[in-house]
Amino acid sequence: MKGLTKTSNLRTPGVTLLLALALAAGVFLVEPAAGAEVEIFPDVVYGHKDGLAMTIDVIKPRTSANGAAILYMVSGGWVSTWTPPAQTATRFQALLDKGFTVIAVRHGSSPKYFIPEIVADVRRAVRFVRYNAAQWR
Repeated sequence: MKGLTKTSNLRTPGVTLLLALALAAGVFLVEPAAGAEVEIFPDVVYGHKDGLAMTIDVIKPRTSANGAAILYMVSGGWVSTWTPPAQTATRFQALLDKGFTVIAVRHGSSPKYFIPEIVADVRRAVRFVRYNAAQWR
């Protein structure tokens, strides 16, 4: 097939996102300890699509950040919804306590957008986060 290539590189964005999602899924099984203070940057615009702003929430520990981030796709069945950033922070408190920054990504949703378009949104969010990583440490 023209334009398709096979890759076995585990560092591709898709595999990295899957690993991050698998790690995030495991955190729901952990009872978070008394939480550290967090700093929230809500509704950061990472792009525009069809006249709509696509946004992320950046939630980072105020102290002891380890420099790593986990991207959480705010969706189920490819439908992205808005959740208050403070609620997301509570859900991921165990990771925040360990110094991880959590980035909640809202992408285009089905049925208006199809999976290839949604994947493009997620890739755009990853590029935006990498480009702006220094400001969130």
